[in-house]
Amino acid sequence: YYLGHLFSKTVNIAFGTGVQSSYVLGTLKNINLSLFLNIKESLFLMDNGIDSQTRITIGFGVKSNE
Repeated sequence: YYLGHLFSKTVNIAFGTGVQSSYVLGTLKNINLSLFLNIKESLFLMDNGIDSQTRITIGFGVKSNE
């Protein structure tokens, strides 16, 4: 639930949700290679219709096991 809609005259209600996860792709000696996925959905019910925004983030990371 986004409180910012209280300051806009055209947005009646706004809310969003998100999911994120990480997966280890492989291990090399003392290092893990990881994949990070993030999906965020925002929904705005406005005077003139519905606005839906989806964001997808993909990242790669390296983590030391020491």
